[in-house]
Amino acid sequence: MSSERIEEIQKQIFDLIGELETLQRSNSGDEVPNYSFATEHGEVSLLDLFGGRDKLLLIHNMGQGCRYCTMWADGLNGILSHLESAMAVALVSKDAPELQRRMANSRGWRFRLASHGGGDYIKEQTVNEGSDN
Repeated sequence: MSSERIEEIQKQIFDLIGELETLQRSNSGDEVPNYSFATEHGEVSLLDLFGGRDKLLLIHNMGQGCRYCTMWADGLNGILSHLESAMAVALVSKDAPELQRRMANSRGWRFRLASHGGGDYIKEQTVNEGSDN
């Protein structure tokens, strides 16, 4: 391939990145419903999980039966205080709140926990069609 063609492709990529950045800045995104979640202290909304913060890291966990989700949660638990210095953090799964608490206690997790119970939140907000995380 000639150096001229390489330069041409690099310019196209540069131009497309600039266009993408402009579009991203102007896109306000889609409105997300204020979903309900069950916790060991009662029902909370998605907005409640923000805890007054402007950012929320909502960790999708497939529940006690997924060793990979457990591994990821173990790792994130280790840096939880750093994450929480920048944003609200909560872990959601389909498991009932009591089961979530037992699992969290057995692993030493300090996350705020909420259950979507397999309902609308996970059905509408998942990227994997048919997922039941």
